Amino acid sequence: MKAAITFVGFMTLLSAIINLIFVQLDKYEKRSQKVTWKVFRYPILMAVIIFVAWIPCYLAYYSGIFSYDITIQTLEAMGISEITRFHPPLHTYFWKFCVSLENGIGINGLVFYSIVQMLLMAGAFAYLLRFLVKRGCSNGMVLGALLYFA
Repeated sequence: MKAAITFVGFMTLLSAIINLIFVQLDKYEKRSQKVTWKVFRYPILMAVIIFVAWIPCYLAYYSGIFSYDITIQTLEAMGISEITRFHPPLHTYFWKFCVSLENGIGINGLVFYSIVQMLLMAGAFAYLLRFLVKRGCSNGMVLGALLYFA
């Protein structure tokens, strides 16, 4: 019980600190100029920057990470067990496609899956950065978000 109270108190304090930071950033945003760097006008370029920044991590874990719960999903995808709602069915069918690539034409399914996932996430983060630019966020804020995503 004491740990739960400590946790709630810590989270309340952390929330207050984050709120103060964002209030100060909002005040700074209103004072700053709204001249956007050209690199932030092209979401495709930002997606490429993010994707390239992820390549060393991908190579460190080549061909991908086969985590603890993917075993059940692989059994579902291969038809050994019934597809359930424990894993999202659309994701299970995509994983089944990746596994069939490996069995059919010899492309490593985990490599294909990891690269597609990296491309989709880099695109989503680039779209978010473009949203920040359209909202008029400062170059520093967008650059900080880009570095965080990368």
